[in-house]
Amino acid sequence: NEDALENFISAVKSLYKNKTYTFLISQITTKDYKKFISRLLKEFPSSKFIFTSGTGESKFFDKKLLYDYALDTLSKDKQNLNSNKPILSCLDFEEALNILNSEANFIVGSFYTYKKVYELFNIK
Repeated sequence: NEDALENFISAVKSLYKNKTYTFLISQITTKDYKKFISRLLKEFPSSKFIFTSGTGESKFFDKKLLYDYALDTLSKDKQNLNSNKPILSCLDFEEALNILNSEANFIVGSFYTYKKVYELFNIK
């Protein structure tokens, strides 16, 4: 939802100033991935974006669809291309989790995803 996205962007900008951001992104098929991705690319232009198919269930958009949309969005944004350029990648969910590091990292997109993170990291 749009309010949640705005609140997330505000929180990241105020709480994690002067950090390099890495976003692990998956979206369930009932959400508007275009608005979500476009907004994050606009607000965090020099960040890393890792697109995944979530937990692999059919309720998630395919990672390649999300990745291709991000590439297409960036190719249309001439101002962004001339200044900061984000790093994009397209990985399996577990592989993406393994490469996250000590930078400010955000796993965004679905509560189904958070549940899988908790399972993989043995968090109770």
